[in-house]
Amino acid sequence: MHRCSSVVDAALIQEPFEESIAWRSMGRRSCRVRVLIGWLVGLAVISASCGLTPAEDDLQGTESGDPCPTVERPAPVALELGVVVEYEATAVAHVLCDVEYSTSPPTSGSHFPVWQACGFYTEPVRDETVVHSMEHGAIWIAYDPNLPSAAIEAIAVLVATDGHYVAAPYPGLANPIVVSAWQRQVAVEDISAPVVARFAEAQLGRVSETAPEAGASCESPLGVAPSEPDAGYRQIFDQLAAG
Repeated sequence: MHRCSSVVDAALIQEPFEESIAWRSMGRRSCRVRVLIGWLVGLAVISASCGLTPAEDDLQGTESGDPCPTVERPAPVALELGVVVEYEATAVAHVLCDVEYSTSPPTSGSHFPVWQACGFYTEPVRDETVVHSMEHGAIWIAYDPNLPSAAIEAIAVLVATDGHYVAAPYPGLANPIVVSAWQRQVAVEDISAPVVARFAEAQLGRVSETAPEAGASCESPLGVAPSEPDAGYRQIFDQLAAG
């Protein structure tokens, strides 16, 4: 049970983001500072109005200031290549703490209140932030960190074609590549496999057949591709936990 979890009004999450678009022409670093400040103001309202509070015992990472209980992560399992797996819907709420998903990578469920900025990452992303992105219609490409460089580059090329792709290495992955959307998942050996294109036709962004908020923005102050997937996370977490 996640006592630090609570349903957060989606409008409160979205409001500071809408204002952030205006800063895009001001240069990347200046833009990021202003966007994050705007989000933190909005998050202060969220934490005050929703009563988000961290867990009080079984603390994880106490020394680093993470007031969350430890959860067990299921080990990734090998999926049949090219076969789209359909999963049942699970409970959905905005939570601060880690979630005990039933699969690794997960395809739905409760998630962090702020979604992961889509894009191509060279470092692992948090399950909880990317699940929120998938709620918006994002397709998550998890890849074995030991893939050949040419295969990883091919993933990066695909991600650049649409703002609702997010890709990152996934340590321990039992397949070379696992492509996930909300309640859907398929494993492939190569990102050029025809099933990937068909999967995107049914699940990417606004056309998603399953995502609850299909087409919602995948831009976010949480994460800077390619090497800083956690950029902004600590400030956002601390602001919510302090409420």
